[in-house]
Amino acid sequence: ETRFTAPRSGVDFTVPALTFIGQDRLADNDGDMISDRAENVVGTFLNQVDSDNDGLDDGVEVRQRSDPLEGRSLSSGVVAALNITGTAEAVTSGGSQEGNTLLLVATGAFGVALVQTQGLGVPQLLSELKLPGYSHDIAYDSDRGLTAIASEDSGLNIVDLSNLGSPALIQSVALGEPVQHVATRDGIAYAAHGTSISAVNMQTGEVLQKLALGQLGGSTITDLAIDGSTLYVMDANNVLRAIDIADGVMTAQGAITLPNGGGKLFVGGGVAYVGTTSAAAQGYLTVDVSNPTNLRLLSDADAVNIVGQSLVANGSGLLVSTGQITGPQGQAISALDVTNVSDPTNTGNFVTRINLPAAPQDVVLANG
Repeated sequence: ETRFTAPRSGVDFTVPALTFIGQDRLADNDGDMISDRAENVVGTFLNQVDSDNDGLDDGVEVRQRSDPLEGRSLSSGVVAALNITGTAEAVTSGGSQEGNTLLLVATGAFGVALVQTQGLGVPQLLSELKLPGYSHDIAYDSDRGLTAIASEDSGLNIVDLSNLGSPALIQSVALGEPVQHVATRDGIAYAAHGTSISAVNMQTGEVLQKLALGQLGGSTITDLAIDGSTLYVMDANNVLRAIDIADGVMTAQGAITLPNGGGKLFVGGGVAYVGTTSAAAQGYLTVDVSNPTNLRLLSDADAVNIVGQSLVANGSGLLVSTGQITGPQGQAISALDVTNVSDPTNTGNFVTRINLPAAPQDVVLANG
């Protein structure tokens, strides 16, 4: 038997080698691969295989260095990475099937990369395609197997993904200005260029409509997001607009000028989450968009030390945001932050941060 006293909470400590006296000290009443005596030390339940009900046995969590009492089945942090040609400018999910998730990546000066992930394993590069222009944003139409890529001076590139191992460029659609952002719905790509949005038929390349928001006082568009039959548009003057696209025709609805913003957008559950772009102070804003004709600010950025350049909510009360922000000593901090957004009027309910090895450009959630 070995006796020792651990230091106060939060101090690193190496437990000395333990000598157990008698096999009864190794009894494992619930069969979770942690002895009853060890469960008393760890704080897990003697008669419950999975103390925090997260789907993993206590013994499994201890061996993979996660917390068996945290209620989270996997340890956090960067678990895998993949090198691609070009620079990862934007990413979107192509859906999940049988545990495999397809990710589509706009790769800057190169074009597009197709990546497959399975659980927390190392991502697999399926294929890459060189495209004209600079791939800045990407959106996917799963029903038609087509992806639209905002390629700046080369316009809108439409790529056929029917063969994931050999994607093919169908056509490039010129829109008269550099195309910076794109979102898709029902076979139509909504491409942002300057202060305008063009609706493009992804199968034919026909430009169906151009909505000149500059005529409504709009500035350069900084991002697009679609929720249901509404297209949401953010511009450089911090104006958020709602545009009805239910019948395929863009019709401007409500608008609101925000005290901050200009970053990327995520919309879900009647709330728009608006990213910010400053290097010194970030965070994010929330806007009630349940009535697209009457947008209402719910909260400004309550915590400006939270990164907020790109963001996505999981639909269950958590929001993941990424960015690079200046730290208190002037250092650049690249991070992924998690906040609790169960109350959208509170944008400062910080949960945790994961430091990243480089400045992130985008974030997406897929298959958990």
